[in-house]
Amino acid sequence: MELVWLLDRVFALSRKDIASILEALQAHPAVTLQALDAFESARLTYQSGGDFADGLILFEANRANAALFTFDVNFAKRSGAQLLSV
Repeated sequence: MELVWLLDRVFALSRKDIASILEALQAHPAVTLQALDAFESARLTYQSGGDFADGLILFEANRANAALFTFDVNFAKRSGAQLLSV
C-alpha cells in the first residue's frame, strides 16, 4: 500500500504506470509476496479504477468472512461495505 501511495503522491506517476509497476513486481522472480492472492485482488481493483488499499482491505475482509464498515461513500458503493455515518 505504501508503494502505491509513494508512486502516486510523491512521484506523481499515472495510474497506468503504477499498475504496470505492480504487475512487473508480481511477475518478478526475485519478489516474494506475502499474500499473492490478496495482492492480485488489490492490483486488479486498482487497474479497474479503484483504490489499491481498498482492494486489499476488501479481500482480507472477505477472506475472514467479516463485515466491512467504512466512512468512504464511494468505496461502500463499489464494494458493498456498510457505510458508517459521522
